[in-house]
Amino acid sequence: MNQTDVHLMIPDLLPHFREHADTYLSSLSLKALPQLLSHARLQSHGMSEGYLKETLQRFNLSVGNEVPAGALSALGLDITGTHPWWLCASPVLLQPNQNSVILRGNMSLQLRSVEVNQLLGDLSEVFAEHHMRLVAPKPLEWLVNLPAESQLITTPLLEALLKDISGVMPQGEEKYMWQRLSNDVQMMLHASKVNAERASLGKDPVNGLWFWGAGALPKAVEPVYQGCWTSSSIIKGACTLTETRYHALPTSIFGCVPHFKAGGKYLIVIEDLATLLAHGMGMQWAEALQEIEAVWFAPLRIFLKNGEIDNVFIHTGDGRQFHISRHTLRQWWRRTKSIEAFI
Repeated sequence: MNQTDVHLMIPDLLPHFREHADTYLSSLSLKALPQLLSHARLQSHGMSEGYLKETLQRFNLSVGNEVPAGALSALGLDITGTHPWWLCASPVLLQPNQNSVILRGNMSLQLRSVEVNQLLGDLSEVFAEHHMRLVAPKPLEWLVNLPAESQLITTPLLEALLKDISGVMPQGEEKYMWQRLSNDVQMMLHASKVNAERASLGKDPVNGLWFWGAGALPKAVEPVYQGCWTSSSIIKGACTLTETRYHALPTSIFGCVPHFKAGGKYLIVIEDLATLLAHGMGMQWAEALQEIEAVWFAPLRIFLKNGEIDNVFIHTGDGRQFHISRHTLRQWWRRTKSIEAFI
C-alpha cells in the first residue's frame, strides 16, 4: 500500500502576538493540536519570506522577491488577458487619521455584484489611460492586466493590514506612477455613487485599491502533490500550473479522507487564521482555531494513530514544519506541552 503524507499549511496557527496573547489563548481548549506538536519533529527553514511564497515553493515553483499573485489568481479564476503580466488590486477600506492613513482591509465591505460592476465602470477609464484593464472575477478579488513587465516591489495585502500605507506602498522604478494612479483611484471612489449610497446605509466605503503581487506566471513544473484543497485563487492557480488536482476546501478533514486511500502526498491550505489575525480580530482567531481543532486536528490524530495516514506535516507559514508520524505519536514518554510553549 502506498504511503500517505498529509501536509497542512496553516499560516498564523502559532503566531507571535504583539499584545493580548493571554486573553486569546485563555479562551482555548485544545487537546489534539498540542499533542501532535509535542510528538513532532520540528524542522525550521530559517526566516520565512511569507506563507504565500513558502507555499508556492512547496509546489517547486520558482518565485523571486515579488510573488506573482495576480497572474496566479487570473489562472486560478480562469481569466485571460491580452498580456501575461497581472497585478492584484484588492478593494479596501482606508482610514485617514491626523498624520497617517491606515489600511483597514476589506472584511467589512461585503460588496454586492451590482456595486462591483458600478465601481468597475467608474474606474475603467482611469486604467485605460495607462493601457491597463481592471477586472473583478470575485467581489473582493480584483485584478489588473498590465501592458508590460513591471519592476514593482509590493507588500501583500495581509502583510500591509493595519499599517500606515506610507510605509508599505509599492516601491521600485515605477513607484511614483503607481502612487499617482492610487491617488486618482481614491478620488474616483470618493466621488462614486456607490459609496454615497453605502454611506447613507451606514456601510463602510470602498475608498482605495491595494496593488500587490505583480508579475507573470512562473515556469510550470511537475506536480508534487496528488491533490490540494484550498479556498485561495492564488493556490488554485498554482494547482492549475503544476497540473495538481484541485479541490475546494471542505468544512473538515472528512471531505479529504476518501482521496487519501490511493496514497501519495496531499496539501491542505487553510488561510482563515491569517486573515482574521491580520484584520486584528484576535478573539475570532481563537474561535476559528477551536473549530480547526475539532474538525481537522482531532480527526487527523485518530487517522494517524490508526494507520490510515502515515505522516502529517504541519506548516505554520513562518518557516517552521512539524512532522508527526504514527511512530512519533506512540512515543508515550514525550510530555504533551501547552499550546503556549509553541507560541
